Amino acid sequence: MPPRQSSMPHGPPETSSFTERANKAIDDFEAVLMEDYEDKNYIREVLRSARARVLGNATESSFPGGEPKDEGVIMDVLRNLVGSLKDE
Repeated sequence: MPPRQSSMPHGPPETSSFTERANKAIDDFEAVLMEDYEDKNYIREVLRSARARVLGNATESSFPGGEPKDEGVIMDVLRNLVGSLKDE
């Protein structure tokens, strides 16, 4: 009988659970930030780039010419947010 493959696409339950919680926390932060930001297209791109970097899906900003100041600030917030989930 061949070995059975796991049906879990995202790794062990602890990892999946943490990743889900981190994404949910970032989603909630983004929703609040979007309410108060006038240039929604710009901040949406900043948030997308910062999220990718904080969660390890990118190593540098997706902005041509480098990281805008807003991205650095948002990355600090997201790192603290995700870090607080690790401590739970």
